[in-house]
Amino acid sequence: MKHARILVSLAFIGLAASAHAGSITDPAGDFIPTFTGTKSPDLDVLSAFATYDGTQFHFGATVNGRVGTLASSLYVFGINRGAGTSSFAAINAPGVIFDAVITMTGAGVVAGRDLVANAALAIPAGSASITGNTFQINIGGALLPSLGLTPAQYGVNLWPRDTTQVGTAAISDFAPNNSDFLVGATTVPEPLTASLVLSGLIAVGAVRRRGMRARIE
Repeated sequence: MKHARILVSLAFIGLAASAHAGSITDPAGDFIPTFTGTKSPDLDVLSAFATYDGTQFHFGATVNGRVGTLASSLYVFGINRGAGTSSFAAINAPGVIFDAVITMTGAGVVAGRDLVANAALAIPAGSASITGNTFQINIGGALLPSLGLTPAQYGVNLWPRDTTQVGTAAISDFAPNNSDFLVGATTVPEPLTASLVLSGLIAVGAVRRRGMRARIE
């Protein structure tokens, strides 16, 4: 029984290692001082994530209120693929570096722009999903080609905006506050890991069956 449990434990360690998500948490209510818009809860980021599965990037977040509560809300992901520059030193966020942006309105309309090529990204309709105070955007990897970094090295930051305001005064929050976080990798478990899980579960089941028969006999 002890060996079977060890086998299962090792297998699940392997499963955990095969799915890493780049994510951060952000304090509630930390609207930046230069924000002049409406301090709506859906403009307050609580957590954000970014992953790459080898085909698509997945960007998403949880905010402090229902997404789209404020009709003028806009969510902006800045992405650094290797040619990022700092644009927010004037509002004390020089560590936010990016060379492309992905945006989503509170109604789920997604757009994007490659700032190096100065070209819009052709993002298909329906690329975003919203559930309450969470949302996710799925972007084909080809739309965000490397400019020197691997996808797992891309830096990401999320900043909501109140589009009734102008310039940096529209930015309500940075997540993280003055840096980027790295994209995580999501992968399918390796065949060896999957077989370890199966073998371990079978072994545990066999031991338990033997124990039940011994008690009955």
